Amino acid sequence: MATMMYMFDVKTREYKGARPAQELNGKPLTKSAFATPTPPPENIPEGHVARWTGSGWELVEDHRQHLDSKGTKHGGTPYWLPSEGDDWQSQPRYTEELGPLPEGAVTVRPEKTAPTEAELFQQLRAERDRRLSATDYLLMPDYPLSDDQRAVVQAYRQALRDLPSQEGAPWDGGGESTPWPEIPNVLQERQGSSTSSVYTPGVV
Repeated sequence: MATMMYMFDVKTREYKGARPAQELNGKPLTKSAFATPTPPPENIPEGHVARWTGSGWELVEDHRQHLDSKGTKHGGTPYWLPSEGDDWQSQPRYTEELGPLPEGAVTVRPEKTAPTEAELFQQLRAERDRRLSATDYLLMPDYPLSDDQRAVVQAYRQALRDLPSQEGAPWDGGGESTPWPEIPNVLQERQGSSTSSVYTPGVV
């Protein structure tokens, strides 16, 4: 029976298959820079590879992606590093090295955290300012409004300014639960329903 040589990768030293040993004068040549006559473990768990240490084989985790025949990457273990700022919007990372994932790695995408009160106030004021800006033109000196209409617009704008200081603020940061003041008819007539649409934070 031919002596088998078990090959390993030049760089990673992971097992790459077997071949019969070359022979010289009927004797197998078992000394090779990148092969050994020592067989790797028979059972290699999924997600692991056998790696030659120089004196024997060891089993190591393999979380890398692998290339198919077309050069497309497949598989691998996606992970995130919250300690380095990865959050629910971050793209998954993939390691290119054999061995365990980096310390602190998680394999489930981080959940979206609830906004802080300060962030909700920031969202509320941003939407409040947008609604104020949408009425700026109505107070131009030459804009055709009656005194009564102008007074209604001014009252609406003041209600917007006062909103962040009302009890219950910041609510949901300017979303559906925010008690926005009623939009004056004069504004609805001139801008249609676009100004009266409810703002949803994060949606443009």
